[in-house]
Amino acid sequence: MSRRFELPRLRWSRTFVIVCAAVFVVLYAVVVLLYAHGGRTDEGTPVDNAKEGVHVILTPRDVNADTDRISMEMRFASGSEFISDDGLTVTQDFRMLLPGAVLREGQGFAFTAGAAVPPTVLELRTSGAIERWPFDTHPVQTMLLVSTADESGQDVPVHADLSLGEHHVPGWNITIRVDHTSEPVTLEGGEVVKQYVIEARRATATVAFGLVLLALMVMMPALGLTVAILVLRGRRKVEIGIFTWNAGMLFATPTLRNFLPGQPPIGSWVDYLVVLWVVAGLILALLISVVAWYRWTRPQPEIDRRKREEAQERARSTVAAG
Repeated sequence: MSRRFELPRLRWSRTFVIVCAAVFVVLYAVVVLLYAHGGRTDEGTPVDNAKEGVHVILTPRDVNADTDRISMEMRFASGSEFISDDGLTVTQDFRMLLPGAVLREGQGFAFTAGAAVPPTVLELRTSGAIERWPFDTHPVQTMLLVSTADESGQDVPVHADLSLGEHHVPGWNITIRVDHTSEPVTLEGGEVVKQYVIEARRATATVAFGLVLLALMVMMPALGLTVAILVLRGRRKVEIGIFTWNAGMLFATPTLRNFLPGQPPIGSWVDYLVVLWVVAGLILALLISVVAWYRWTRPQPEIDRRKREEAQERARSTVAAG
């Protein structure tokens, strides 16, 4: 008879193990594929050299979400009327303006004919909110204004295009697009200046990694509460290892929190919706374990002996008083 009752339980345990293994394999494969896809180099946006004017290419190098900055290297497409065919020399004086860009000390946006094209590193100020990690986006709206001087010394607008060069910034996807929602700026000479939106968002692999890690954090209080409730109901034996296990998970929570990719700042939504309740669940599991220990464990023999002696002393006092 006992074997007949053990079979369903054994079958359920085997099914549970198979399902857990399948879920683990699927999650592992998804994260690896996303990482492999995100590790490729972005080819950037093509440059149309057939158009006259200045073609500026920005190559992203780093994204600092804490300070809302995107670091870029700026260069010019070769073969235009302002840049030599080898891309190393300025062939005609021109000036440019890129709103939202912060240059390093000693750099500028004025270029003189005959001079070598200087290496230019700039930072674009974005308007993101890192507290929304890992779904935070960091966009910047800008435009490219280029002008040159005519024979009378008056500034004449020059057609200019902005594009992204080939780049690879680990953990980030950076794109550029023309902002069709904003009205284009028309200059005095009739030149239409397009407005661009450069946006940095976290790579899909980074988002998946963070979500899987948060899911694992949620599992810790779920397991701790399950064991604590079973012990409280008397279905499992009270053991000291339960307390050390719960305490270990509790102290491991800050480490896992700091292991999140990008290290979201304290006060992000993950702290209010996940981390805070993980800590609360683990402390509750520890509290339930203490209640179960008090309920199901017997006092020490020395305590029992003292209680018996005290009870006997009270009984003698009662008899003597009577």
